[in-house]
Amino acid sequence: SLEAEGVRVRAERFELWLRWDAIDAVEETDEHLFALADPLPAIVVPKRCFASSEESAAFAARLRARG
Repeated sequence: SLEAEGVRVRAERFELWLRWDAIDAVEETDEHLFALADPLPAIVVPKRCFASSEESAAFAARLRARG
């Protein structure tokens, strides 16, 4: 989820928190968004998680704006 101070990723067995200033770049393909945070692996967000391409684009734009 995108929060005021950064990005939080939650899964069944882990939770990852990155402040906005830790994200170096945002890349995307037709199927995925990638938030790059050196030296960590990218956070991969499948675009199929969004209800529409507009939602995916808005999420990517917010990542690129770093909040």
